Amino acid sequence: MPRSRWLPVTVLAVLTGVVSPMSPAQAAPDELPTETAALAAAKRFGEPVEVAGLRSETTTVVANPAGTLTATMSPRPVRVRTGGGWKPVDTVLRRRSDGEIEATSSPLPARLSGGGDGPLYTLGSASVKWPGKLPEPVLDDAVATYREVLPGVDLTVRLDVDAVTTAFVVKSREAEKALLSHDFSLKPADSGEFRSTSAEKVPAPDGAVFPMAVAPITTKFAWSAWTMINQRHPDQSYWSHDRDQGAKVGYVEDARDGWERYRSIFAIPMGALTGKHVLRAWFSSYLNHSYSCSNTRTDLFVVPAVNAETDWSGHAGTWARYLAGATNNDCKDAGVYSEWAGDAVTKAAQDGAGWGTLTLGLKAADEDVINEGWKKFDETRTALSVEYNSYPGAPDLLSVEGKACNGSPLYVGTKKPVLRARPRDPDGQMHEVWFAYGERRGSGGEFINWQSTHVDNIPEGAVAQYKVPQELGDGKLYGFHSQSNDGIDAGAKSNYCEFVVDVTPPHAAPGIKTTDGRYPSDGDIHGGVGISGDFTFTSGNVNDVAGYYYGISTPPTDFVAATVVGGQAVAGVTPEWRGSNKLYVSSVDRAGNLSPIAEYDFRVGSGKPATGAWSLAERSGTALADSSGNGRTATLQGGKLGQPGRIPAGPTALNLLDSNASQWAATATSAVDTTQSFSVAAWVRPMLRGATRTVITQEGRSRGGFALQYLGDQDRWSFGMPAMDTHITSINSATAPVAARNTWTHLAGTYDAATRRLTLYVDGRKAAEKIAPTDAWAATGPLVIGRGKVNGGEAEPWTGDVADVRVWDRRIYLSEVTEVANQMTLVGEWKFDEPSGAVMTDTSEFRRDVKFTGGVWKRDLGVRGDGTSLTANDDFGTASGPVVNSTTGYAISAWLRLERPDHMVQTAVAADGQKNSPFALQYVAETKKWALRLTDADTDAPGKFRAQSQKDAVAGQWTHLVGVYDPGANQVRLYVNGQLEATVTAPTTWATGGPLTIGRGKWNGVNFDFWSGGIDNVQVFAGVPTDLDVVALYHQ
Repeated sequence: MPRSRWLPVTVLAVLTGVVSPMSPAQAAPDELPTETAALAAAKRFGEPVEVAGLRSETTTVVANPAGTLTATMSPRPVRVRTGGGWKPVDTVLRRRSDGEIEATSSPLPARLSGGGDGPLYTLGSASVKWPGKLPEPVLDDAVATYREVLPGVDLTVRLDVDAVTTAFVVKSREAEKALLSHDFSLKPADSGEFRSTSAEKVPAPDGAVFPMAVAPITTKFAWSAWTMINQRHPDQSYWSHDRDQGAKVGYVEDARDGWERYRSIFAIPMGALTGKHVLRAWFSSYLNHSYSCSNTRTDLFVVPAVNAETDWSGHAGTWARYLAGATNNDCKDAGVYSEWAGDAVTKAAQDGAGWGTLTLGLKAADEDVINEGWKKFDETRTALSVEYNSYPGAPDLLSVEGKACNGSPLYVGTKKPVLRARPRDPDGQMHEVWFAYGERRGSGGEFINWQSTHVDNIPEGAVAQYKVPQELGDGKLYGFHSQSNDGIDAGAKSNYCEFVVDVTPPHAAPGIKTTDGRYPSDGDIHGGVGISGDFTFTSGNVNDVAGYYYGISTPPTDFVAATVVGGQAVAGVTPEWRGSNKLYVSSVDRAGNLSPIAEYDFRVGSGKPATGAWSLAERSGTALADSSGNGRTATLQGGKLGQPGRIPAGPTALNLLDSNASQWAATATSAVDTTQSFSVAAWVRPMLRGATRTVITQEGRSRGGFALQYLGDQDRWSFGMPAMDTHITSINSATAPVAARNTWTHLAGTYDAATRRLTLYVDGRKAAEKIAPTDAWAATGPLVIGRGKVNGGEAEPWTGDVADVRVWDRRIYLSEVTEVANQMTLVGEWKFDEPSGAVMTDTSEFRRDVKFTGGVWKRDLGVRGDGTSLTANDDFGTASGPVVNSTTGYAISAWLRLERPDHMVQTAVAADGQKNSPFALQYVAETKKWALRLTDADTDAPGKFRAQSQKDAVAGQWTHLVGVYDPGANQVRLYVNGQLEATVTAPTTWATGGPLTIGRGKWNGVNFDFWSGGIDNVQVFAGVPTDLDVVALYHQ
């Protein structure tokens, strides 16, 4: 072992440089997580911004305003990760709550004794023992001093980022003798766990000044990124020895200690530069001390790698690659910045970028001159800084006219195609993207007529596009590739993408025939709504057909690929409408050119009927009949039967008004397979809001398999299906806004198992749809009306009325939903065929006769027989009760003959409220138009909303009017002589309990707008007619 050095106690202290923090930029952020973001901010603010995502224990990367990046790489850790962030390395010791001592923040998790019988220090499961009880230490920076471990002897422990150094401080000659007489050493508790170096305990020389530090032992716990070599001790490794005074260089000699000739070596981690273009590099450190107050030069070299065995004998002779020199001094120990730069340093960094580690050495320029070149550098502030740029990668996402390149020729249907490519660059800079294209003589052949151009200022990650300006040749093969340039470096070129220009569409329409015989085009009815049939499509002798677009509406949008180019295809088609259907098919070539559309006519029967139907119109009892014929009787628990339904004096409804989920009706078994397609529907009238309320569900173990419901927190209708039958799960729901409280609304929900699509219909219109991410699960419990099931218990009670509940074991379509929701019921009909008297008979099943008052009506020649003529202002008729619910869909039909076209507003059919008529079928003299007028409130001076005819009314001529309120479409419509003449947005509607009136309306509480002319065949319907229904009424 080499002889130990005797040093004054003061040299044990760590020289800590103090750096004044720079003032933060006023606007620029200190750091951003990505290169792209940091570069953009640096350019914007004109200041460097750190890339936090590239930060490591030894490396800092900043984005520069010029668009480059600078990595500063230190040979030893400068920060330590703590939790989700970083802290600067700080080896100042502090006491833990358990009494032990540790560094403030260090990559070395060593713990020192706080005093007592425990280990002197511990790292993980290993520890170093002291043979005795330790006093409580005195802490000074990174050094803990245990005073008087022996008489006149202190024990010091210094924590570095990668090592622990122990030493004895001897205070007198007598103490020295006592220390030398003890036969002990500090050893790891587990032999071989640590690498330690120590010095022999030898007597201090004569004249030594006490106190003195003796017998230092350094134990390394991590790979060291810097070391020294010393010519005086040519076989000594300084891997973990003699490191507390910094990195030393030069030749020094004094009378007491003799001579030393040091060099210092630093291993720089270069992983951050792998594959980068190094533009500039410089090495820097801080000079903490120089012997001379005159400037002397220190030289930088590239040297071989170092390890724990590195010493002067094996390393000094290899220093051959000189890089640069730095000339300065620091005899006042102020800490002077020192830098080595130039082309040679940059070239060394370029070479080192591929090595993983670049090892650099510092030596005095003239090692033979005593003391002049002697210097001590701060190894904690030594680093290599490299400005670099990342080479752009080859562009990707190449496409032609939106078709992704895939290694085979693409086909495009334009002579001026758009070429696209996305630049790739980890630095996230703006790019100049080049496109080069030309005609190719056969696949893999040479290019001719090569053209190139570029698009500027494309951000990394964005797609650049270029439209070919000149027309390319039809039927010819072309190719292109792309390359990007970030303003510093050009990247690799992409692969070639080939494409064929084809602007010639298929010349003939495709052929269509039934494959399975289900829907032949023979004029007869086959199959049914919702029942699929297979059809075969043929190319019509066009040899480049790639597939077919088909559908039951035009233009067709569903696609099926041909079996081979120019071949046929088979596709399933599901009709959605009863009666006449038409299948439309167009062939398409590989370029997307479409053929003429072929048409195929076929007729379709009704869909499979509901598998469960409960009118809920019973007036008493607990058994609710299933009118579908499948025998799924529902049993009622609580609630009130026989409540008024949506049609005055019509079928009754079930009322449920218990907020504790104790009123419902349920079948004994399940009604649908929830893993397959199914549908549910009901008429509902909500009375309470504010909470989720379920109309229909089918139970699983923990939850309902579906729920047709009201969502209180969103105030929306919903058809939803839980993802799993568990307490905690997501709900896949299609939702839509809710109408006014106490308003009858028709709800329907369908589930298509093939597409996992949930669809919600409100009042016969599609309101919302949602694709579930997973297949449905099987809810095998009973069908429940009036509540839901959540977390294994009854929940979400419905509060309001329910009627006409139906379920299907298939998806029902819009036409079917509309047919159910808008089903027309004749609720009043007055033919005006009575020969005399004051009463007009209601020939509908409701028998609400109209009694005329206030004057004389006279028999007249009607449209197709007798009619009524009202000629005085006080002649009108009143039905014996309310006829239709004015908040649900309805239609009013009447034949009218106008006699006084200049006489103000004249109402033929209306209904009475307290103040106003909710609707009125009338003539408006001011505009000379027929109209259906609705009011928005039963108050004085309400808002008026009229759907008025386009053509003027003709006096003296019988005219057929139909006024329609359609809540599903939120429309008011007026038909004249079977033709739709006007459509307006519906106002807020209101319900009246007053009777139907014929011959007048009501306004601000006064009978008003008396009719003058002929009236015949008045009909009122609950439900919404189709246009064809109106035509049928006209021809009735």
